[in-house]
Amino acid sequence: MPIFDRIKPGKIAQETGIYLCDNCGEIIALAKGERLPPCKCGSPTWILVAIAGEAGKKYKTGTESPESGLFICTKCKNEIIPIAKGNVFPPCKKCGGEEWQLILSA
Repeated sequence: MPIFDRIKPGKIAQETGIYLCDNCGEIIALAKGERLPPCKCGSPTWILVAIAGEAGKKYKTGTESPESGLFICTKCKNEIIPIAKGNVFPPCKKCGGEEWQLILSA
């Protein structure tokens, strides 16, 4: 699935990445195999705007990040945080999760 392709809600994500609502600009992160949800605004399409850099690399809360990037909480998948190389991973503010997965390298 090429980047910037438009995908309808209900379809299965073929890539782990960041998806942008074609209408309102809402951004969501999805893992490969997850179903694209309908957007709150009712838009008929999502756009894949970024494919995960090194999907699968996971880090525990309290450890230092070996690289800068955007990380998603693996428990709730609703919290995305930027972390700079050398910074310590915090617990997830939304669910208390203690594991983060790299979605985009900076």
